Amino acid sequence: MGWNLITWWFGLPSSSTHAIIGGLMGAGLAEQIAGNDVTLSWLRWLKRLLIQWCCHQLSDLD
Repeated sequence: MGWNLITWWFGLPSSSTHAIIGGLMGAGLAEQIAGNDVTLSWLRWLKRLLIQWCCHQLSDLD
């Protein structure tokens, strides 16, 4: 969110999706470097992603 505000303030183009994915990847990499055991349940993430996508599609119906 901070990145979006900064780019908006200075009039720079940005992609929110890429910023979110990059942030998640950076957080995971930082946890791995710190030596913490990071596991990702792909099925759980996929289910959440599909639910959010479906809700978004339904909210855009005219």
